[in-house]
Amino acid sequence: MPFSTRLNNKTQMRSTLIGVVFVASLFFCSQSLLADTGSPSTGSPLLDDANLNAVQFLGTKTGWAVGDRGVIRKTEDGGRTWQFVTSPVQCPLTHICFLTNQIGWIAGGGTAAYGHLNQGVLLFTKDGGKTWKELVQKRLPRLHYVRFFGMNEGVVVGDTSIQHASGVFKTTDGGKSWEDVTGYESVGYRTAAFFDVNTGVVAGTQGRLTLVGGGAVLPPRFPPQGLRGIHDVKLPMTAAGWMVGDGALLRKSENRGLVWEMPETALPDQLKDFVDFRAVEVRGNQVWVVGDPGTVIWHSADKGKTWQQQWTNQSAPLTAIHFVDDQNGCAVGTLGTILSTNDGGLTWRSNHASPRRVALMCVHAQPQQISFNMLSKYAGDQGYRSLVVLPVRRDLGPDGQPHQDLDLRLNESVTSVGGSMGKQDWRFPVQIPELEQNADRLIEEWNRHTEGRLASVTLSRFVAQLRTWRPDVLIIDQPRGKDAASTLVKDAVLQAVRYAADSTRYIEHREQAGLAPWKVKKVYLRLPPGSSGQTSVEANEYLARLGVTVSTAASSGKQILGKGIVSEEERSVYRLVDVESADDKTKKMAITGGTLFAGIGIAPGSDARRQLLPINGADEERNRKLAERQRNIKAFAVKLISDPIFSAQLMSHLKTITQGLSRRQAALQLEQLAQQYIANHDLQKAESTYQELVEQYPKEPEAVRAMLWLFQLWSSEEVAWQRSRQVPVERSRSTSSPNQKSNQVTNAARFSEKLPSPLLSTVKQIGQLNTGAPQNWRTQTAENWKKQALAAERWFKKQAPEFYESPEVQVPLASLYRLIGSHGKADDIFRAFHNPATNATWKNIARAENWLLHPASSPPRPVYLCRFTKSRPVLDGLLSDECWQEADEIRLSAKPLSNQENQAVSDRDRLSQPFVLLSYDKENLYIAASIPLKAGLDYPEPPDSGRTYDADLKLQDRLSFAFDIDRDYTTYYQLEVDHRGWTSDRCWIDRSWNPRWFVYREKDKQYWRTEIAIPLQELVPSAKLKRKTWGFSVVRILPAVGLQGWSHPLSSEPRPDTFGLMRFE
Repeated sequence: MPFSTRLNNKTQMRSTLIGVVFVASLFFCSQSLLADTGSPSTGSPLLDDANLNAVQFLGTKTGWAVGDRGVIRKTEDGGRTWQFVTSPVQCPLTHICFLTNQIGWIAGGGTAAYGHLNQGVLLFTKDGGKTWKELVQKRLPRLHYVRFFGMNEGVVVGDTSIQHASGVFKTTDGGKSWEDVTGYESVGYRTAAFFDVNTGVVAGTQGRLTLVGGGAVLPPRFPPQGLRGIHDVKLPMTAAGWMVGDGALLRKSENRGLVWEMPETALPDQLKDFVDFRAVEVRGNQVWVVGDPGTVIWHSADKGKTWQQQWTNQSAPLTAIHFVDDQNGCAVGTLGTILSTNDGGLTWRSNHASPRRVALMCVHAQPQQISFNMLSKYAGDQGYRSLVVLPVRRDLGPDGQPHQDLDLRLNESVTSVGGSMGKQDWRFPVQIPELEQNADRLIEEWNRHTEGRLASVTLSRFVAQLRTWRPDVLIIDQPRGKDAASTLVKDAVLQAVRYAADSTRYIEHREQAGLAPWKVKKVYLRLPPGSSGQTSVEANEYLARLGVTVSTAASSGKQILGKGIVSEEERSVYRLVDVESADDKTKKMAITGGTLFAGIGIAPGSDARRQLLPINGADEERNRKLAERQRNIKAFAVKLISDPIFSAQLMSHLKTITQGLSRRQAALQLEQLAQQYIANHDLQKAESTYQELVEQYPKEPEAVRAMLWLFQLWSSEEVAWQRSRQVPVERSRSTSSPNQKSNQVTNAARFSEKLPSPLLSTVKQIGQLNTGAPQNWRTQTAENWKKQALAAERWFKKQAPEFYESPEVQVPLASLYRLIGSHGKADDIFRAFHNPATNATWKNIARAENWLLHPASSPPRPVYLCRFTKSRPVLDGLLSDECWQEADEIRLSAKPLSNQENQAVSDRDRLSQPFVLLSYDKENLYIAASIPLKAGLDYPEPPDSGRTYDADLKLQDRLSFAFDIDRDYTTYYQLEVDHRGWTSDRCWIDRSWNPRWFVYREKDKQYWRTEIAIPLQELVPSAKLKRKTWGFSVVRILPAVGLQGWSHPLSSEPRPDTFGLMRFE
């Protein structure tokens, strides 16, 4: 009886689902993702308070300012009034160069809509800015500086990319084409000063500063300024040069940037704790310096011998300043702030009737904690000016590479959903893996970076930020688990809230920077899922002014920052904090359903809130019904996605689900569904959903992300082998398009064309199930997957040519060509990476691939020879078997070891250093390791309950192995084992992969040892490995201490540049 009841319930649920998707045909909507924000020429609310990044005047009357959201502003009355000029782009604009009142350029750039690449923008006008043309030639990375020395010769400076390793470019034909200025490689530069097209200085994050000369970027002559970034450099031809940066950094040069020194009179030392300088202006002996906070402009009339404070009567940070002569100047900054002076800065007048501030400030220890749903509601829809602060930086250390431009992507992501600014602090780095989970080591590290004054520096900085931005509402996170970083941030912010309102605390804020006390009205904790609080934000809530749901409005921010569409919980809950309470306990109140600003009156159009967007009454009812339908479908998907039968039913109605949505909304809906399948470890249905997205909406940015995922899925040998091992599908179907049953290969090659879709009426599942699009996409053979990957190549060429040129496509494509026997094409791809402008990482990978064809010289990457053994080892931890005596050692080290250092290790007790051995036979791959215990680390014994699949190995001393079978440097097997003998494994992104492998572990007071046997059939279809070569890496992860490895550089997660090569004897 229970069995029949279950059937009845499911039948009822299926009927309800069909009813929901059928209702889709009753509603249609052509509205775009975001509601209309108005014409740039009239100035929409979003453009009106866009952050301004650069300003330039031509004479005393005409001036230009540019900034975020592609805003361009112009004045013709000396800065008293400013008009908006139509811009062809919406990305951040960062620098201006006008040669005459008619000829000018604007540089900028941002993250591509599909979220994987940054792209530079260069605008040009020849009619005084009436029209701006986007110069589209060689694809450049994000730009931060532009300077022309005539109509033909010019230079731009910006980020680096795979194809452009230096970040410096020059032109001799007016910008029609650009040439890389090669030389020293860096992560890019944020500012520059050039004397001519071949000579100058470039500077940027982490205190990097170097010279450009003789047609090359020269190696740095100056020691880095530590954690502090350099934000502006000015080198006049006839005056002293100046540079400014974080922590009140101020340096002077008397020899055109060859030597930098402190000014004759230094500014107050306490400024370094809470002030960041962003820009400097120089006219003869006069110097003006602006930054964060914007309450004061520091001025010297005698080349830095003496300094005076010029008060601005507003606190919003200033980012650029320009004087056309000694008296007339202009400074611009955040929240659309524009200040002007005609008396050399003695008095400054603002373009705003009252100084602007933010209503909402969010402080998070991790980027994943940012709630774009909440920002979309309160900033995007309700107009509250909002700030997001990340005090902890992540661009340093072995895992820092993916975060090199996090500060830029943070600001861009926040402003994309209506927020005012995203701010990454510079002082508190996390550069050691899992340091955030160890409170003692984290405090020790941050104390080292603050000269032993962590508490006072942290509080001073947070108090100054509250007094600068003056929020009414503050949001922090309730720490989860052993999140020491979030705990420290939470405690410091709560203390800072009390101190910010106390006029007796940090008197130097007022005396040196003009910051007045500020009292925050409400502080909220964002709680873990399932908690209760005073207010909440629902992902499916309808936003009337934007005409979409919260989750739809938030999607752009998540994509730019790199968060998954479904990474944020459906409901975020906030609880009020009693800041005055001595024990910091939160108020115990039930959910009231109110808003974050309940009881706080902030009128639209006031200092902390924008004018509200109008509600489109004509589409209001339709949009609400559409949002309600999306909510119902999502709810059913969440409930049914893990059920194979009803999940298949959902798949058969993909077109119906998206019917009536705008193209962007439909693409987002499909992407979200695919990500839910991936999270549920169902790659087959994710594949089907992504294919539907690509076929139906190829012009949307979501299609590029979808096709990249499909391309990696289809081109991967690891994934192909695991899929081919799974249970085959038996299915019957009826289709309205019988012709689709034939000529499958031809259809696969032409998949980017829109094909008619089958109408499924019956589906019988035996094993895996794939439904919902033309059958030729679903032929699950390795040969067909390769053909589909080749078809994807043609799609990229047509739909996303700039992405097609990236290594994310090119390197897996080369691997694919090699697998199908097109070695010449594979060689051509790797040969292209030998271009002098290409960065060293991919150059070395290309050289390693070429070395495999002609192994005469020394290999550019580490190579390990895995020897064949005739005698199987006994997995007992003794490492005394014959195969281990013959195997070469892989010594693990924090830094690369020279041959002499390797020999020195051999001459000493070799057991004092961690090492790994590998061997193989016709059935298994064998691994052995001996690892000395690290003093200071905990080595808990495993519980008696035994090992489990995919155990949580964080905070444990462990080894991580990665095997890239086809050397596509994208997909791989990753297997980890810790000192307890516990394991974790995955194939590419599939953590449900649980191979059969055998692990023995032994531990004493000095070492832990492991012996491992991995059946080859778990990894490859053929055990014939003789003379084959895999990509291979092994890393020892010491939590909150560091990494040791073999192929440098190291990272806790495999990256293309962390792989060496393993050749089988």
